[in-house]
Amino acid sequence: MAEQKALNKNFLIAAVLGLAILSGVVGYYYAGKTEIVPVKPDANIVTFNGFPEGTTAKAELNLGGKISPVNIEDGQFVLNDQQLQEFAAPYVVTATFEYPDGTYRDFSWALQSNGAWYDFLADGFRSTDKILFSTNNFSSDDMSFDWSGKFVYPLVLEVRQEFSVCFDITETTANRKLSLCQFKPGMKQG
Repeated sequence: MAEQKALNKNFLIAAVLGLAILSGVVGYYYAGKTEIVPVKPDANIVTFNGFPEGTTAKAELNLGGKISPVNIEDGQFVLNDQQLQEFAAPYVVTATFEYPDGTYRDFSWALQSNGAWYDFLADGFRSTDKILFSTNNFSSDDMSFDWSGKFVYPLVLEVRQEFSVCFDITETTANRKLSLCQFKPGMKQG
């Protein structure tokens, strides 16, 4: 049992490290390959709720390869003044939530420079967990995580208008509902 727990923790640490490296590689690639487009997000770039009491969270913002920590206040990822001033697409926001039992949930939100390609990733769940996507007046049916507990959802969006992108996750074994929303992930200026 102790060996299994250590193995699970090592696997999760490796997965988080892999996501961080992937985020850096993606940022490095796009910094040299795509146009940097100014966008205007809300300071509260992501809101979240439903996580177990005692959960700790860490978030980062990758702007074209420049990675900086994001403040977390009252269930929100809050960009500081410098991050807001420099904010441009492409960008990636990554977050790791550590539950009190030592398990992790990882998330990533990415917007490409053309303001249309938007990717969401959630990892660390069970294949039996369900996820529901919604934006403005659209809502999906329940979708499932893959066998490894990962969910990747690419979207094509028009960001010339204000909108929200929300994901509601039901952890079936814990009978818990998590909610993560990004309001106005980016609006092209002009």
